[in-house]
Amino acid sequence: MYSSTPRLPQPGSDLSLLRQEEKRAAAGDRQRPSIDYLGREDLDHLFDRVYPEIKYLKACPDLRVVRAQPDFSDWHRKPEILDMSPERIWKCLYLQTPDGHLYGVALPMSGRVDWRQVAELLELPPRVRKSLRPAQQLPRLQRAGSCTPFLCRDEGLVRKVVMQKTDEKDALEWGFPGRSDLGILAAHETILTTLAQTFHYRFITGDIMKKE
Repeated sequence: MYSSTPRLPQPGSDLSLLRQEEKRAAAGDRQRPSIDYLGREDLDHLFDRVYPEIKYLKACPDLRVVRAQPDFSDWHRKPEILDMSPERIWKCLYLQTPDGHLYGVALPMSGRVDWRQVAELLELPPRVRKSLRPAQQLPRLQRAGSCTPFLCRDEGLVRKVVMQKTDEKDALEWGFPGRSDLGILAAHETILTTLAQTFHYRFITGDIMKKE
């Protein structure tokens, strides 16, 4: 982090050094992310007008949407920006079969996937397990590097999404489909309930993280 107080020049030093320090400090202030939470009017506009495909998320009782400037492009900085532990920042990965079907896994950003356990939970036959590859075609609204488990209501490519089990009761940060400046915060239980009510059998939970 940059200090807001520039160092004083030593006797005999050029004052230009002080000016350089002031510029660097000012640049640090500009780059320091600021966050705010969308109010009810902005949330209604976001889900009713801009992203009606995921409007079902409004049913999640504890849902909040956070906005960051600059954005969350470097997702490794999310814990610092949001003052949350890495275990509460979640990611979603999508795999694809040769016939184009997708399977997703959602887990903390700090976690590593146990793919054998994922395959068992999905009850995939051996030939399908061997054919799984990182998805070349993502679900609608999703972008590489910032995927979420939040599917469009009419999404047809995704067969199932496995979500890591957790006892965490506090809100998790899930990202926002296709937006690096927004993030969805809600508890695991309420998100899972909302997704299950919308997509029924397509969302399941299990222990899919490798043990350290």
